[in-house]
Amino acid sequence: SQAKSLFQSQTDSVSFGAMSAISRVLASSALLWWSACAGPAGAEELAAPRRLRSSVVSAKEELPDIEVVGVEAVKDWAGQRLVKGEQSFAASGLPRQPSPDSWAGVVVYQIMPDRFNNGNLSNDLANMPQAQQDAMAGNNWTGVPDWRHGGDLQGIRDRLGYLEDLGVQTLWITPVLMNDGGYHGYCNTDPTTTDPSLGSPEELQDLVADAHRHGITVVLDVVINHMCDTATSYASPPDHEPCADRWNDMYWNGTANNATGVGMNFSSSFFPPFRTTAFFNRCGANNVADTSGETAAAVFGDFVEGMFDYNTQNQDWQEIFTNLLKYWVAFADVDGLRLDAAKHVTADFIAYLSTELRAYAMKLGKANFLVIGEEAVPGGILDGLRLDAAKHVTADFIAYLSTELRAYAMKLGKANFLVIGEEASREESWKALGLGRMMSDPEDPEKHGQVPLALTRRMLDLKSTYLANPSFPAPGLTSLYNFNMSGTARDALRCDQETKSIEDYFSSWAREILMAQVVPQKGAAPDAHLWTVVELHDWPRFLGLYPNRTDMLMAAVTWLLTAPGAPILYYGVEQAYNGNCPSQIDIGDASVASSIREVCDMGAQEMYGSHPDSLKRQDMFASGPWLLGSSIEEVNRLAHITNAAPAVSKPWQVDEMLPRDHAMYRHTRKLVALRRSCPALSSGSIVWHEAQAVDCGFMAYRGFPSAAALSDATGEVVVLINSGGGGEVLLDALPLNSTVNRADGQWYVNVMNISQRVQAKASGDGSMHLMVSGQVLEAGDIMVLVQEGSHLPFNDTLGIALCKSAELTVQSAEVHSSAALRRAGTLGAWGAILLLSALLLNTFVSAA
Repeated sequence: SQAKSLFQSQTDSVSFGAMSAISRVLASSALLWWSACAGPAGAEELAAPRRLRSSVVSAKEELPDIEVVGVEAVKDWAGQRLVKGEQSFAASGLPRQPSPDSWAGVVVYQIMPDRFNNGNLSNDLANMPQAQQDAMAGNNWTGVPDWRHGGDLQGIRDRLGYLEDLGVQTLWITPVLMNDGGYHGYCNTDPTTTDPSLGSPEELQDLVADAHRHGITVVLDVVINHMCDTATSYASPPDHEPCADRWNDMYWNGTANNATGVGMNFSSSFFPPFRTTAFFNRCGANNVADTSGETAAAVFGDFVEGMFDYNTQNQDWQEIFTNLLKYWVAFADVDGLRLDAAKHVTADFIAYLSTELRAYAMKLGKANFLVIGEEAVPGGILDGLRLDAAKHVTADFIAYLSTELRAYAMKLGKANFLVIGEEASREESWKALGLGRMMSDPEDPEKHGQVPLALTRRMLDLKSTYLANPSFPAPGLTSLYNFNMSGTARDALRCDQETKSIEDYFSSWAREILMAQVVPQKGAAPDAHLWTVVELHDWPRFLGLYPNRTDMLMAAVTWLLTAPGAPILYYGVEQAYNGNCPSQIDIGDASVASSIREVCDMGAQEMYGSHPDSLKRQDMFASGPWLLGSSIEEVNRLAHITNAAPAVSKPWQVDEMLPRDHAMYRHTRKLVALRRSCPALSSGSIVWHEAQAVDCGFMAYRGFPSAAALSDATGEVVVLINSGGGGEVLLDALPLNSTVNRADGQWYVNVMNISQRVQAKASGDGSMHLMVSGQVLEAGDIMVLVQEGSHLPFNDTLGIALCKSAELTVQSAEVHSSAALRRAGTLGAWGAILLLSALLLNTFVSAA
């Protein structure tokens, strides 16, 4: 580290050509030593420290105006542009990254670039809204919670080593394509280029390439349902609900055309290739209930005024838009796309986009390209009741019960109380319609459930393409978010409902209806690749109402990293972010501080639509203006709301915003490493042993490798969690699933503390119990038990014993980085000596 830092600082000020010949030889030797220390990317990092490419940007592209050249010319342009993307990547000299063999169980880290890290100060103003610039010039900081804060792609790139240390396998980056200037990027205005405040297209390409060098795949977030432009308007007020209903009727009848809807007054700034009414539904703005609901307006209405909803049934638009997205696969070599707002587009488009993306990526060597849809529903994070056997009672009773429950709950402040029937809510059917098999027989699309005719006809068109894909012979999304399971677990782990509700989910119709559509990843359980969360950018921080309960968050992260699915770590969860404002607001005058405090005080309102997004999205870099709280004191004391001057963060190894020696970080890292080492956790299934019918109760479950028979105990992992709601838990003998063949007297070891051993004992009736009697689990404590002999020696650096698995190809990011650091400690010292010798000799020669 010292050798590298020294070389970077000196090569910035000393001309290599001005050195004596001997000095150059010695300095070159230092560079070679560093290469040996840091691996293949080390020499590049050293020779071009913090390489910025903001000055190397693509020339501004001339975009065809569809009103002038016509739709066929725009289709040709989009196809030719795709070829140019392939050529640009080939010219870069970068290698193509193949897809991972499986997306099952991968650990995903979500980043909102503007809030993560500022690595390039020169681009901060590039796409900053004029209103923010004017307010800053006038020293009016009232809007700072929702302003741009300066994070960018270079900032992510500077911290890839941190993510590797944590053990992250996949990076999900929220939108980076051109937008209206909003910090979140979800108001897209031009899908052909990047937001310059985040970085150039070339910087995105560099970031993806560097992530690949760190063993991390990249999933890019793209908006697929709307185009933004506040200067464009409707020629006359749309007839909102009738318009949406007309589109919906045509969708289900398979008779969609472009005749419906009002005219549009396109501004000169509107994206030229889409400047035609045929590409938009033109039904006008939704209210919150429309967007979050299940009516036709959720698919065919605009989110808000100025966000124009695409006519996703138009097949010309489908082809053009899909080619524009393929471009980023070609040019940037991304490994997957997250489709934002997938609930709000038609299923025929989902089938076309998913099929075409996978087929195209396969031509580039990405045989398992990930297409994941965000099908958000409010039910996952709201209180509610599940009505068992709902299809076996009369409809008039369901109507009365549902209406009265919602009315009463509203009086208690639960304005969106959920009533879900056992027969499965329409929400789950809606999600299932976009996933995998799409409620149809992929080999014979005319055999299907209740699906729109537009989907069936599109599947017939696509059939030969998707059946030719051996990794995914189906038309729908590869994956989606398992919001139902995630929301249920989050509520139970936050003491908002019984722990038993998590177990109940795994035998629910809601799960079954999704599982029926899943196309599993190779050798994995059906749900092993569905993304799971305990918090993300649209949900309040897990600790929002419990700002100091690190124990509760540790229990939640344990569940997340040992449960089925592909877990998402929302940036900062490993630093125990809580989204709470500091007591002191050091920005602007008293009126500004008071206005910001009002935003902070809204954190107690967690109902859908009431909680400020800014409290979910705090800054993670020291010069950011919006540093909110953490349950970890050394992190929390850095919280501030201020207008300090922007500055580039320190290297991640010494960045005070990224401490790695506290309990939450160590806990997260060790469980990530464990998950990656145990197939039972990363790609396996779950069997429940116990789940208490109390809020935040005790739970015990078993993960087993999917490839193993249910009756085989080999490779199983038994997880015990005290969620913390009732304080410490005194364990009794734990009944184990009696269908599993375990040897009487089999010993199990707690991988968190291998001195703890427990035995499986058979009773007279043949039942098996894990003899944990007398063991005490404090609030937030866990035990992770594996069969004795199935684990590696205890790793003192990680603080855990990993599973011994032939399937493990990368033991852990921490183990890898520790070995690299040990090499650097030996070889880097010699590099430093050589470099110092070069500099001293150069000074001597120059003086002579």
